Order: sequence, then C-alpha cells, then structure tokens
Amino acid sequence: MGDSRFTILVVPNANASLRKFKISSVTLFYAFIVLAIFAAIGVGTILQYLRTQRQAEAVRKENAELRASLKKSEFLAQKLNRKISALTRLSARLKAVSGMPTLARKQQLPPTIGMGGATWGQAPDPGQLAMLEQRAETLEQSLKVLQSYIQTEKPFSTPSLIPTDGFLSSSFGSRMNPFTNLPDFHQGIDISGNYGTPVIATAQGIIAIAGYFGSFGLTVQIEHENGITTLFGHLSKIYVKPGQEVVRGQKIGLMGNTGMSTGPHLHYEVRINEQPVNPKPYLARR
Repeated sequence: MGDSRFTILVVPNANASLRKFKISSVTLFYAFIVLAIFAAIGVGTILQYLRTQRQAEAVRKENAELRASLKKSEFLAQKLNRKISALTRLSARLKAVSGMPTLARKQQLPPTIGMGGATWGQAPDPGQLAMLEQRAETLEQSLKVLQSYIQTEKPFSTPSLIPTDGFLSSSFGSRMNPFTNLPDFHQGIDISGNYGTPVIATAQGIIAIAGYFGSFGLTVQIEHENGITTLFGHLSKIYVKPGQEVVRGQKIGLMGNTGMSTGPHLHYEVRINEQPVNPKPYLARR
C-alpha cells in the first residue's frame, strides 16, 4: 500500500487563515483501526453491563420470591407448632379429667420442632415439617380415641381427680389415731395444705350433705352414679348446698381445720354402696 498523503484544511473562523495538516494514509489507517477497536470494546462493555443488570434483576426477583416463600413456610410451621402444643395440652387435660387409663404402650412422638429467628437463605428442613404433620395426625387420632372413650364409658360421673393441692399426710387403712394414739382404721386419705386451698368435686354428681357432719366438721358429700359417693371433710368454707348438681372440677369449698383435726387438711373418702374403698385408684393428676 502506497504511502499517499491527505491534506486536511481547518478554517477556525471567517477572518482567520487556513490551517493545513498532512496525514499519511498509513497513519490514518492505523488510527481508524484503533478507533474501531475502542468502539468495539465500548459496545461490548455496554452489552455486558446490560446483560449483568438483567441477570442481577432476575436474581433479586428470585431472592424476593424465595424470602416470601421462606417467610410463609416459617409462619405455617410456627402456626402448626402452636396448634400441636394446644392439642397436646387439651389431650392431657381431657385424659386427666375423664380418668382415661394410660395405655401400656405409648407411641413415641417426635419432639416439637422450633421454628423462628432469621432463616433467610436456608429453606426449612422438609423432614421437620413431615414430623410436625405426623405429630398432628397422631394427636388427632388420640383425641378421637379419647372422644370415643368419653362417649362409651361416661367417666365424668366416676371420681378421678385429686380434690385439692397439698401432700398426702395419712393414707387409707390401718393407722394410729392422732387423738387417742390407738390403732384404728382410716376410711379415707388426708391431704394437708394451706388453709383456704380450693377443694373441687372429683366427679359429676348431686350434693347430699353440705354443712357440719360430726367429727368431720364442715363437710360436703356428693352422690354419683353406680352407688359411688365422695366425702370432703374439715372444710373452712362451703360453696354448694344439698340437692345442687355439680360437675367435675367445680370448686365446692376451701380446705380448713374444722371438726376433729390437728391442722389444715382435707379428709377425702370414696364409698361404693356405703362401703369405704381406697381412694388411690380414683385419683389422677389435675
């Protein structure tokens, strides 16, 4: 390629003289090549930037959707956990109130799964949610069995609660009489506690006695089905009256020290056809 020259005329303004520049064709060629390279680099950079922006926007959108999904999953897991806890407490209370016998073989349930705190970036373990679902299903089956038991056995008329808070100070059966210091037969159990501790009915029934009753002092006696009666002695206050119907767990009086008593306690008896029986089998946790 010949080294021809090009003349470039520059006119600054109408009154100024012309300026001439001579550029060889080789220089002009290489200058064009350099400009073309820079232009290509610039266009490539712009295209790469736009592509990166599109990818970043897609990632931001995906992250937003993931955060929303994780938040929803966490909320559902916490809601299910709360429901399971409530069902567990309800099942325990109903079993205690109904006096349902404990099964010999208890099914091992998975522990409650704790969900909470900052969890973005890590999805909840599907196994945890599966265990929650399994536990909920087990509790539902347990409540169905409990419902069937209550409907068929009608346990609310059978004493099956601890009548008051305190500790066992005297058992059913032979003992030394605290007043005569001679052997006698204790027809119930004594539960010692604080003066004024609430006393509850241990089963549904009709009040037969509500007042002073010999050495028992202030006493409540309740008649239940199948010839069963319960007696609550040495009370300080009575909240029921004869002929009144009471339900299991209803407060009927307060622990006291009336009658032949050495201190605040409740004398509790269970009788079948007027014969005292050991109340222990008729006790369950409140």
